[in-house]
Amino acid sequence: MLANWNLLEGARLHQGGGRLIAIVAAILLVTTIGCGDEGEGSDPATPVADSGSNEDTGGIDDVEDAGSTDEEDSGPQIEDAEEDVPEDTGSTDEDSTEPDIEPPDDCPSGPYCTCSKAADCTSNFCMDSPEGKYCAPTCIEGCEKDGFTCLTVNGIGPDGTATICVPKGGAKLCSPCKENADCKAAGYGAAACMKYGGGELGAFCGIGCTADSDCPLDYTCKDGEDVTGKTTKQCVVADGKGICKCSQWAIEQELSTTCYKTSGETKCPGTRTCLAAGKQGAPDGGGLSACSAEEKSKEICDGTDNDCDGDIDETSCDDDNPCTDDECSKDSLQCKYANKSGLCDADGTECTKDDQCEDGKCKAGELLECDDKNPCTTDKCDKDKGCTHENNTAPCNADDNGCTVADACKEGKCQPGEKKACAADDPCVKGTCKILDGKCQYKFQTGEPCDDGKICFVKDKCVSEVDGCKGVALNCDDGSVCTADECDAAKGCTGTPQAGKCDDGDLCTKDDKCDGGKCVGGGGVNCDDKDVCTKDSCDPKAACKHEPLTNTSCDDGNDCTVGDTCQKGKCEPGNNQCACVTKVDCEKKEDGNLCNGTLFCDKSAQPWSCKVDPKTVKSCDTSKDTFCAETKCDPADGKCKVVKKSKGTPCNADKSVCTKDDFCDTDGVCKPGDKLACDDSNGCTDDSCDPVAGCKSVFNTAPCDADGNACTENDKCTSGKCAAGPAKKCDDGEACTKNSCDTKNGACLTQNIPGACDDNNVCTKSDQCGKDPKSGKYTCIGGAADKCNDNNLCTKDTCVAGKGCVNTADNSLFETCYSGDPKTKDVGICKAGKKLCKDGKLGSACTGEVKPQAKENCDDKLDNNCNKQTNEGCAPTGYTARFGTAVLDAKGGKYGARVLVGGSTAAGQSKGSKHTVDFGFYAWLKALLGK
Repeated sequence: MLANWNLLEGARLHQGGGRLIAIVAAILLVTTIGCGDEGEGSDPATPVADSGSNEDTGGIDDVEDAGSTDEEDSGPQIEDAEEDVPEDTGSTDEDSTEPDIEPPDDCPSGPYCTCSKAADCTSNFCMDSPEGKYCAPTCIEGCEKDGFTCLTVNGIGPDGTATICVPKGGAKLCSPCKENADCKAAGYGAAACMKYGGGELGAFCGIGCTADSDCPLDYTCKDGEDVTGKTTKQCVVADGKGICKCSQWAIEQELSTTCYKTSGETKCPGTRTCLAAGKQGAPDGGGLSACSAEEKSKEICDGTDNDCDGDIDETSCDDDNPCTDDECSKDSLQCKYANKSGLCDADGTECTKDDQCEDGKCKAGELLECDDKNPCTTDKCDKDKGCTHENNTAPCNADDNGCTVADACKEGKCQPGEKKACAADDPCVKGTCKILDGKCQYKFQTGEPCDDGKICFVKDKCVSEVDGCKGVALNCDDGSVCTADECDAAKGCTGTPQAGKCDDGDLCTKDDKCDGGKCVGGGGVNCDDKDVCTKDSCDPKAACKHEPLTNTSCDDGNDCTVGDTCQKGKCEPGNNQCACVTKVDCEKKEDGNLCNGTLFCDKSAQPWSCKVDPKTVKSCDTSKDTFCAETKCDPADGKCKVVKKSKGTPCNADKSVCTKDDFCDTDGVCKPGDKLACDDSNGCTDDSCDPVAGCKSVFNTAPCDADGNACTENDKCTSGKCAAGPAKKCDDGEACTKNSCDTKNGACLTQNIPGACDDNNVCTKSDQCGKDPKSGKYTCIGGAADKCNDNNLCTKDTCVAGKGCVNTADNSLFETCYSGDPKTKDVGICKAGKKLCKDGKLGSACTGEVKPQAKENCDDKLDNNCNKQTNEGCAPTGYTARFGTAVLDAKGGKYGARVLVGGSTAAGQSKGSKHTVDFGFYAWLKALLGK
């Protein structure tokens, strides 16, 4: 009888220091029962291996992984299995042959391998990356692959979250997009679709950030506008680093974004697409295409929006004939015209009426009759306006009055002329004209106002034919103690400066004194109340003010509290550092006052402390409290109560002699007595009641309206009278606008002036007046910029305002170069070099380039021959595999065997090794048996 036992679906092997130590359990032990030749009674269908030789053991160099399951992987370990294996196996050390194991690559299911679904990956995580989907390894102590970082991602894995290795910039960073949803990726919930160049260059995915350290190299964290118009902080391409480049994944998906070409205020939309090399519209080598938007042009009948106004073919067939219906056929894209009837304009003038369409042509109607029978208007027909009646100034007779002369047309009506002059040399003598005969009569005007020509006398009036015109002396008192006032017959009122004390009316100054005829404030008043919970300031009219502060730092003097803050001007204690364990500890500190809240032991943070439960604090509204009524919380019952003083209780409502008999009323309010009437009905005086002296009126400089003209500014009171201010300036400094002022409402009126202009920049050409698309301001807009390109790679070409083109040699500029196989450029260690510029010329030497080496250096991580493989052909230095641990014993005849069966095939890379071996029982057994 022949019995076979199969060992191992997997094995763990360790190799190091040139010596292979292997725990390998053999299978296929031959056992005979009874007498006879070997093999008698055996099953011919069962493979048999001679335990005394190694010829049929086979090799496992090319064994493929037969797979494993979680259940198989849970078997016990077999590190001590050597002691249980029978010694007499029919072979010796000299006869045994160690297998030459060549480990397979980790792919297709290992870390960073290409995948399409989670089941493709050993880790069970198939994630997006800029180069496509990859198997994401779990992250324990960082990520071995450059450009990847640890990130906790929600919504994946059996627990709903997992920490895995992801691309540092995110799967979709800088991918073209059209809406924010295009940029969402696992682990990057704050990603947004960001506008570049205000949207003209397109929109590309960012990732949420708080600082530059959150972003990959060549990216910066800054505020920008997404496609919804919202401002958000995202990782975007840093200034000077160009615009987004297409990833391999974006090219495979042919992702696109909307871009624009701007013509004045019009934006023509187009697209930019990530395209593979050789595709129509793709740049050399593949990547982001140019914007497909067309330049703005006249609308034609072609089924497209040529003028970029959002409408298609709307004016493309207009033949400028009002007597035809014009249509662009959507089917044939050809213009169609049909005659129509009705009113039209045959001659471009309003001087004909009822023009009509006939046979597709517009025929003129009758001429307008424009005579309005008014001698004070000149009648004519304007081709744009029709009949016009322009007022003239022709002479006429308005009233048949001999006391008016030179009657004339004015504003379309015949108006009487000026009254006949019957003036007398004496201002107090009045001359009149008789209507019937037009003759003058004269009479002295007693008591009428006049002017005696003396500036030191005012209120002049006619006294008598003997005394003539006389006035009263002018009062030159300017109300200032700092001037000596008098009237000069030639100059009028004068004020000579004088020294002395005075009051400048500013309560924030002290020791005021006269200086140069004006009252000058002395030193400032010290308003510091030494209280850190008040903001001290001085009001010129109200003196010192102490504004209560809230949420600022202070010290309540209690060493048990930290973080004390000012609350409504009082220093309130902060966190209590004194320890408490239970509520009982805090109850000992209760004061029995039901108004200030109850204490509880706050265990939200260490150290625990007793705190007032804010929900139990009783807050009473004291905003309406007065001297006569105060709102207080009763500590006994915790209720707010209003305590009023009895009616008639004397009080001081305003601390002023300007009211009297102030008293407390039944409603708890201190009411003032009667007020003194101090209004002198003059808006140029400040009428007030001095709390000590009573009523007084002082000239002010208040704003007023002196002339009813809204285009004069700062009309103000002077010496008790309203005086007009200077004219309002409406000049906006723009050469492209004409400015004026509306006298009714004072609004500055701006009229745009189209045409050529000069923006004072020699670096622009063909400047024109127009609306700036960014600021919206009508101004001089610079024309096309002078690029100043001298076609020399080694110069920095700029245009400097005031100078013009400047081409400066720049030794930091260079041209990339690479003399190796183009397919190896930027692969492995291979990289391009530079041809450096010097003194405006490009050098011929290529420095810094790295070309492929002849073979791999077996340095673990570097691709030395630049063929996108690492360490191919290098000898392995270690393997790992995990054995199953089931043990079977069998005996038959004179033979016995102890064998391991089952187990899993999980294999991995030993620390410091270059290769990994994966193999399974069935594949190994097949190789071992030569099958």
